[in-house]
Amino acid sequence: MTDPLEFLVRGDVGAAVDAVTGLDEPGRRSFADALVAHVRRRRDNWWWNKEATALAVAAVGCLPTAATAAELLGRRNVSLRGADAGLVVQVARTRGVPWLAELAHRLADRLRRDDPRDGWEFVAELITAEKAATPTGNQFVEGWLALMAWPPEWQRPVPLVDRLRADVFLDALVPRLFEVDGVGTRMSFDEFMTDENLALPRALARLAGEDRLDRTMLLDGCVNRLLRGDRPAALRPFVMLHALLEHTASEVDKHRGDYLRLLADAPGSVASMAQKTLRALDDLEVEGLLDASRAVLVRPDKALVRAQLGWLDQLARRHPDRAAEIAEVIATAVDHPAADVRDRASTLAARHGYVVAPRVVIGAVGDDLPPPAGPLPAPAAFTDPDELAEEAASLLGGPTTASSLERVLDAVVRLAGDDRARLRGALVPVLRRHRAGAEEHPWDPCCLCGLLGGVLHAAADPVEGGVRRG
Repeated sequence: MTDPLEFLVRGDVGAAVDAVTGLDEPGRRSFADALVAHVRRRRDNWWWNKEATALAVAAVGCLPTAATAAELLGRRNVSLRGADAGLVVQVARTRGVPWLAELAHRLADRLRRDDPRDGWEFVAELITAEKAATPTGNQFVEGWLALMAWPPEWQRPVPLVDRLRADVFLDALVPRLFEVDGVGTRMSFDEFMTDENLALPRALARLAGEDRLDRTMLLDGCVNRLLRGDRPAALRPFVMLHALLEHTASEVDKHRGDYLRLLADAPGSVASMAQKTLRALDDLEVEGLLDASRAVLVRPDKALVRAQLGWLDQLARRHPDRAAEIAEVIATAVDHPAADVRDRASTLAARHGYVVAPRVVIGAVGDDLPPPAGPLPAPAAFTDPDELAEEAASLLGGPTTASSLERVLDAVVRLAGDDRARLRGALVPVLRRHRAGAEEHPWDPCCLCGLLGGVLHAAADPVEGGVRRG
């Protein structure tokens, strides 16, 4: 039997419009039930471009609520990236749907975390058509940034600052840039046509200079974002934006406590920015600076620590009445892992009246134990065939050691030339008693028993030994 909704799978948008146009309420409910069942049966089908447009037209043309429509269009196998939002708006208005803006917000909340651009433009067109409030969820913000970084082809020749200036979502989404964790990594893109690095911070600063954006909002947002922390790469755009805003002394004074916290605890690039900003203040409270310096001077960042030492040196010169106290703080760096930093700290501390205790060098202390004993002397060689036979019996009947094997082989070579008859008389009984021990053991590839037995047989009777080898 032919599926009456097969036109959806073919992406027949015109058939979808015709199917939902002019339905009465019972017909709409019946069509809605059939639509949901059809999509569930087609769970292996991928809805995109015309198929997604046809599905969205059918959804807004028959489904009863924004929730049910969002459930259908927000499925993982539905991609609204290329769907025609304008046609969907037209069908919704023909039907008199009151919940199109709610649908847009629900779909905005369902944008994919790994690809928030997928469906973002569809949602944005619904929001714009309905003149609805801008969604401000994390995924909508990230999708907006993805669009700014990689605009549609027709927008690519337009500079980023011009696209932002005309963007209807700018005022609602820029404040969220300072609140979404990790979003800084998406803000690090270059200008599309010119490859100018970190294009977004530059564009935002320019718009602030034009009063298109609130400069105070941007500066406060940067400081708050840096205080909250993130990965260093995600903080880089905010550090650059902060520098481009060219803050005034009064603005720095407003955040002096925040900058001191950043100086002490933030990643290196952020701490350096805070250090540079605070040094521009003429009336910075000495007590607060000394507290922050104690934390700074134990950090591994050499450039940051050296700059802090130079700052404290200047501070001690300006406040001779507190030079001893400042020198004591400078001495915090005398234990720094970098030798040049230690030397600099010692010199400055001494210059301002603080005597640094000499470094204690810890080394290994000798002891009175005698030197390690040398190897034991080798046992005496066998000179008697009976002694050799006794040791050979031990080897054939038990575990083999290197020293025992070496002594036996040595004795066989020497004694065979001295008195072979006596050697034969001593070895033959041993070889008869340990016949199995003098044979090869094929299950043990490292066994020397067969080789040892062959040597002993050859020493006892060269003729019989030659037959065994053959």
